[in-house]
Amino acid sequence: MLTAQSIRDMKPTTQKRYDWDKRVVGLGVRITPAGAKTYVLRYRVNGRQRIASLARTSVLTLKEARLLAGDQLTAIRSGKAIHSTAAGNSVKPQRSTTPSTAFLTTFAPAASRSEG
Repeated sequence: MLTAQSIRDMKPTTQKRYDWDKRVVGLGVRITPAGAKTYVLRYRVNGRQRIASLARTSVLTLKEARLLAGDQLTAIRSGKAIHSTAAGNSVKPQRSTTPSTAFLTTFAPAASRSEG
């Protein structure tokens, strides 16, 4: 299971690798040989597996990534396209100890759900 500590402790290897969360199926962290860590979402559309980048681990907390992944999976199931940072069109909330206005206005319905 992904934890904030396990993400911090991830070390790069010679090849790109993924570690997957057990709470939110499809949510994972990709770590490149250069050490870049990115939250990703693995899902299927028309039988094809896809992996979308959500945000760097330095931009979102694990809790925020889980909420975002859940919202993206809901959108996928309802037939809507998801937003990927790889395409440059996702909202990147600012990191702070309290949620930013952008985060609250973008993810307010999801933020009311419990993490568990």
